[in-house]
Amino acid sequence: ELAALLKEGRPVTFQGARTGIMGAAVPTAGRAVNLTALSGATALGQDEKGFWIDVLPGTLLCDLRAALRRREFDTARWSDASKAALKSLPAGLDFLPDPTEETASLGGMFMTNAGGPSSLSCGRTAEHVLAISGLFASGESFALARGQCQIDGAGRCALPGGQTLQLPACPGLLLPLCPAPGQDLVDLLSGSEGMLAAVTSLRLRLSARPKVRWSVVFFFDGPQGAAAFADGALAMRPAWEGCDLL
Repeated sequence: ELAALLKEGRPVTFQGARTGIMGAAVPTAGRAVNLTALSGATALGQDEKGFWIDVLPGTLLCDLRAALRRREFDTARWSDASKAALKSLPAGLDFLPDPTEETASLGGMFMTNAGGPSSLSCGRTAEHVLAISGLFASGESFALARGQCQIDGAGRCALPGGQTLQLPACPGLLLPLCPAPGQDLVDLLSGSEGMLAAVTSLRLRLSARPKVRWSVVFFFDGPQGAAAFADGALAMRPAWEGCDLL
């Protein structure tokens, strides 16, 4: 249904949990499609680097974290391999990116490449995404793993199915979304806010939560002192999990 909608050629604005404050989910024309009903974990597995989990884009961060803490999921449609992986899932694993709003959807976090103060230590959302599937603006479906597609100097990218994706030249206004030679296509799509594609599934890397966290408040005479302190905190990464100016 989503592919047919995109092939109509009308503008489509995809929405997640609408927790963002920048207005990216607000349509200016055409149709709005909310993906929060597409939620839940669909698979769990383990590779040489640890555990991963497949989720639908409408899954909320708070729901995923709660299920990981309990190690309880709706496994009715899981494969036997995923059910076996759940039995061996250790305690303390989490999806670390934290946009400071746990009711955010994971698809929305990917499409905005959400970070938050915790990105100081764990990075932004895209760094924890191993693979995605979805639809390009043309309505063509894709499944893409990190490392499969890198963009060349002419803005082209060879897709797994044999097709070649030609990315248009970017005007100055969209410079942050312009492809860079050697950039992974997963990283380009992350943060594109639905202008390049819509995701229908994500494979996320699970990592160990810090065993101990301290929250410390510092007071400064002015913004210059706070900025100097922030520079020092960045130099000590990853000793600081997050840093926020209040």
